[in-house]
Amino acid sequence: IDDGISGSWTFDNYLRLISDVDSSFAGVVNVNSLWGYNMSLIIDEWNDVYKMGAAEGLLQFAGGSNIPAPDPGLYLIKADLKNLTYSHTAVSSLSHAGLNDSWDLSPMNETSVPGVFAASVTINAASEWGCKLYMNDNWDEFFGGADGALTYLGSGIVDDATISTGTYDLIANLCDASYVFLGNEVYITGLNDVWDFTSVVLAKTETGVYKGT
Repeated sequence: IDDGISGSWTFDNYLRLISDVDSSFAGVVNVNSLWGYNMSLIIDEWNDVYKMGAAEGLLQFAGGSNIPAPDPGLYLIKADLKNLTYSHTAVSSLSHAGLNDSWDLSPMNETSVPGVFAASVTINAASEWGCKLYMNDNWDEFFGGADGALTYLGSGIVDDATISTGTYDLIANLCDASYVFLGNEVYITGLNDVWDFTSVVLAKTETGVYKGT
């Protein structure tokens, strides 16, 4: 997908494997394209790529025209390489549910960075099923994950079973497929070969922003 300004294409947008049975992929992309796009399984591969097939929504390998890009914005793009189909779903909101075994959808705030959402969450006890992140208030479109990595349609995020109870900033980057729970302080170790948790402490000034000396 090009950058929408220069027209230059990059390989910086990724769809991640959902199922190796039908070779299906999904990923969230901040789209701003002048020329549409292709899909490649290899970085810097320009010939053996998937393009649009006989109609929009259909794929064709090594032929056809560029896949038409939707209007600029944030989209979940899905591709099924076995059945040669693709789809675009605009991402209008993100909510979390499942913490403290509460399955009410709690909206997350969209930040100034496309694809990054944040919310203040309070963990009182570990949830039996962990939490998930739901797009567009749709129970069928969600991300689970583990170890800081988001997975489309994945199992619940169970970090609440290993971190202390308390209030955290839950920050999710849908484009990078990552998430993190951040507390009120960030500790830097290793500067000047000092390996402790007291020498450099950054304090939270706003969601996801920490400052200190």
